[in-house]
Amino acid sequence: MTGPLPALLSAAAARLAAWATLVAAPAGVIAVAAVAALASPPAAASSLDLSVTVRPAGREAQVQSIAMSDLAAMPQQEVRAVTPWTEGVVVFEGVPFADLAARVGVSEGPVALIALNAYQITLDAAQVIRDGGVLALKMDGRTMSVRDKGPIWLVFPSEARPELAATDNTHMWIWQVNAIEFGPR
Repeated sequence: MTGPLPALLSAAAARLAAWATLVAAPAGVIAVAAVAALASPPAAASSLDLSVTVRPAGREAQVQSIAMSDLAAMPQQEVRAVTPWTEGVVVFEGVPFADLAARVGVSEGPVALIALNAYQITLDAAQVIRDGGVLALKMDGRTMSVRDKGPIWLVFPSEARPELAATDNTHMWIWQVNAIEFGPR
């Protein structure tokens, strides 16, 4: 079984196990631990983690999953942007695309960005780096939900460089990113 259901079932099983260990505990401990067990998010990998694949020429693809918390712990950069999808100047915060590319040892070549709904684009990694692309996790100080184009939105500094949000460049602004594939496909 794939998708969000197994993760939810796993989380429910973990919470039931927590309840089972509480049966022999004193009443006050049970109440405190029960509230903590039910309120805590599941520890399992999230379906919103970023999958990063690197396909070096002539070698097997290397795939890694980067947790959203790990992305949030990487150095963050603010980007001020004006987009066709938002009102006024928006301040995005996230991981510079250049930093992620360097982390996986890539600085050029094709890069496919894939969204949760399977929409995908292929760009030139060197161009995304030159244009100052940022894998935004926050918009105006708030973590982006899927409903608000999150968890990751590839954005560019269009306030300083309006041509980056021009009609012929809007295809680069992919949101709900959950996978990045470097190299030929």
